[in-house]
Amino acid sequence: MNAILISSTGDVIVTDVKKNMKVSINRQVPGFVRIKTRHDSLKFARNNPVLLEERYLSHQGPSRKTLSIDVDIIKAVRLVKHINEGYEKEKKDLEGIFENISNALALIEKHDKKCGQCEQDLEEAQSLIKNVLIKIKRTRAFYKVLSKFKIENAINHIEDAQNAENDFEMNMHLKPASSILYAAKRRLERRLDNIGPINSYNIDREMYLRGIRDYYIWGKMIRLAKQLQSLPQDTVNAYKSDVYLYNNIMELCKIAVQDSLQFKSALTEVGQSVKESGRNPYGLKELRRAYVLGVRKSKMDDALEHLQEAAVLIGLDKPFYIAAQLKETNDDYTPVLIEQLCDVDLELLTDNPKAALSHLRWVLSFYEDIFQGKAKKPEPYISI
Repeated sequence: MNAILISSTGDVIVTDVKKNMKVSINRQVPGFVRIKTRHDSLKFARNNPVLLEERYLSHQGPSRKTLSIDVDIIKAVRLVKHINEGYEKEKKDLEGIFENISNALALIEKHDKKCGQCEQDLEEAQSLIKNVLIKIKRTRAFYKVLSKFKIENAINHIEDAQNAENDFEMNMHLKPASSILYAAKRRLERRLDNIGPINSYNIDREMYLRGIRDYYIWGKMIRLAKQLQSLPQDTVNAYKSDVYLYNNIMELCKIAVQDSLQFKSALTEVGQSVKESGRNPYGLKELRRAYVLGVRKSKMDDALEHLQEAAVLIGLDKPFYIAAQLKETNDDYTPVLIEQLCDVDLELLTDNPKAALSHLRWVLSFYEDIFQGKAKKPEPYISI
């Protein structure tokens, strides 16, 4: 299957994707995708180090759980990008953790080498190991959870060594502490080995999603340009109406958190104001669901969820929403594009369709340069 991958710098690669990207296009709601992610599942033995260790020693590794996320294509790129940034950060954190463990081991092993052992060395070793524990305490990754239990055990041994009455008793606790720390380090090294392939896969998936996103935006901007050419004033009026509705919905979302009674009243007004509108059936459908849940059934949390979905669906093909989301994603090649999309939005809101069309021409030219004939032009395509 040929696919277009786009890097965060705007480089385009057409490749035969042999791996499953675990991304499916939502054919019912335009602009939405379903992303499948997998993570370690520790439900069977979350607080049982013995069962976890048995799984590790039998080379079974972690059990994996699949999670499906439905998200609009513009946010999808940012979602996977943040996952990749998280893996990069974890790699750096693990390097610091390995250094802390190595330094702690050097301090503990001073006693065995007859270099002289003082209370300060053990306190420093304990401080280093406690810093490691803080970094991995809330983890859900299989190998990190294994290491967490080991490190907690090592800290207990070091504390017992500090309270020892003689060198022999101190040694009885320091030797197991040292062995346990080596074991914890080996398990963390396994985690580092796992991250590499996962991170590489997700980088490809991020580029794959970016290709889908840019193709989607290209198509929507072509459609908007065509509408401005054929029905300029109607297009401007419809755009302003949708922006007004979007802003109202976002205000409603803020009210929902603060005052449920005011939320119900405001939701009633918005629900009634869109009854006669026939535009954007997907967004209005979610808005009606929010109205039914919030006003008729008083299910405020469910109503808020549908309201947020309605806002996304109404804004998804609009320059103002696309520009805001691209700014948050912060790809290297999009700042100038964001400026042009903001200019399109400004000209439409100030009743200047000709100027908006001029900026749209720039946007379409930008995407033609990006794809360079490597992708079929979205329909309906017009020469502008």
